[in-house]
Amino acid sequence: MVITLSRRNTDLANCIYSYLASHFSSQHRTIIPKPLKVLNLCNTFPLHQCLQSDVQIGKYGVTSRFLHTSTSGTNLDSSSFVDAIETKLDSISYPKVSELSSESDSENLGSSAPEGSTIFSEEICFSWIAKLCLSGKVIAAMEVVQSLRGKGIHVSIRTYNFLLKMAVEQKNIDIVSQSFKELLTFPESVGSSSFTLLAKAFSVINDDARLLIFIREISDLTFPRNVSVVNKIILAFADCGQVDNSLMIFGQMRNFNCEPNLITYNIIIGVLGHHGQIDEMLHLFTSMQEAHISPDIVTFNTIVNSLRKVGRLQLILVYFKQMIQLGVQPDLRTYTALIDSFGRSGNVEESLRLLEEMKCRCICPSIYIYRSLIHNSKKSEKLEIAMKLLEEMNSSISSLVGPEDFKKRDR
Repeated sequence: MVITLSRRNTDLANCIYSYLASHFSSQHRTIIPKPLKVLNLCNTFPLHQCLQSDVQIGKYGVTSRFLHTSTSGTNLDSSSFVDAIETKLDSISYPKVSELSSESDSENLGSSAPEGSTIFSEEICFSWIAKLCLSGKVIAAMEVVQSLRGKGIHVSIRTYNFLLKMAVEQKNIDIVSQSFKELLTFPESVGSSSFTLLAKAFSVINDDARLLIFIREISDLTFPRNVSVVNKIILAFADCGQVDNSLMIFGQMRNFNCEPNLITYNIIIGVLGHHGQIDEMLHLFTSMQEAHISPDIVTFNTIVNSLRKVGRLQLILVYFKQMIQLGVQPDLRTYTALIDSFGRSGNVEESLRLLEEMKCRCICPSIYIYRSLIHNSKKSEKLEIAMKLLEEMNSSISSLVGPEDFKKRDR
């Protein structure tokens, strides 16, 4: 793929010429090709080859390499690459990647830029950093990123994510930590994939102290939005099976000037319930109320569904009653858990009553509810009820909530 500047190569040629002039002593400046020759080269070769030739001259003083760049390119180190870019900063205006909504926007911005300005393609930075990472040089890649940042060139989230991914693959926890912290400085929100990579990186080391130090640094860096970031870290660790680390981070949050909120409690209640730690889950729910954090529908649904999985019907009714008393209205998930729990216990009549109740509340049943009712009716030898439910399900199946839209309709 050929990467070029968005505007004419004249400015680039002048920049390269200025660079060469500044790196040769006065007695050797006569061997530097004139701007016209530089321009001809810029019009002939892709930009990345011009940069490579530029560095070769500045580093070795070999003019023939500048005038006869091979299509295969040359090998550069990170410091040479940054040096080559630095010389262009005085006369080139670099927009932030976040300001460009698409590649076409980048081209349009370049064509409408004021005379004498040039747009530097982010693709060049990404390609070079990717090349270093793929060759196993993630440390050198990070040095390039930081050098560019120091010179006013901010690489994209895409570049940081690639660096983070490669650092995880190469098990370089220092670069993982550093790149993740710098990702959090972007005004854009960091995607869940970045948090997952972070969790995977810490799974390869067994160092609780180091993890807590990292979380403290993250909390300080992202204050006052640190709770949101730490919540995502806790969830990512839990999703990767690192339950102990999730619970440890949760237990230390207040020590990091990071007060748990409703979302934090909902995540941890979900983690405990998912892993069958029912008593711990209910104890945490009590602690949550003592901290004057009011539970919401997510809290109750998580508890009710966790109790359903272990067959604790009486406790389900206790928390369902508390839910109603607090003014939290049941939704599809709530009724699904209740209907299934009563059906499993053999109380099909109560399951049917709840089905009618949810219909009166204008809550559309799901196909899961009908299947559960049919199965439990057959199990209780109530075949007529099972056949009636089957007919009702088939006649209204197009309007029932199914696997593809269960979550969407439940919101």
